[in-house]
Amino acid sequence: MVMSCVSCVGSTNFLVYCNSYVLLTEHRETPTGSCTTSEDTMIYTIKNFILQEFLPGEDPSNLTATTPLMSSGILDSLATLKLITFLEQEFGVHVKAHEADEEHLNTLQAICDLVAAKQ
Repeated sequence: MVMSCVSCVGSTNFLVYCNSYVLLTEHRETPTGSCTTSEDTMIYTIKNFILQEFLPGEDPSNLTATTPLMSSGILDSLATLKLITFLEQEFGVHVKAHEADEEHLNTLQAICDLVAAKQ
């Protein structure tokens, strides 16, 4: 959840709340004038969710934007459903059934691209 733009007027930063994580990210505006989060913040948010839910205790540096998630077995069918639920709730997007595959969910970068395309 992103705090209202009103809270960041006159500032170059604003807070992004993600479950138990609070991130300070750069204020950016879309052509319509609404706030968006940067791609790095989106990847960070998704990465932290995956680490917390599916890889507890794993060294965060081992999970990069290109680490295979589905093809390596990190995301099985139940984990994939849990990830999709998180993406839909956290970013306000709808992931279609045919998008729940390796093409769209195998890496952090692919997941971020999918979410960004839907926002």
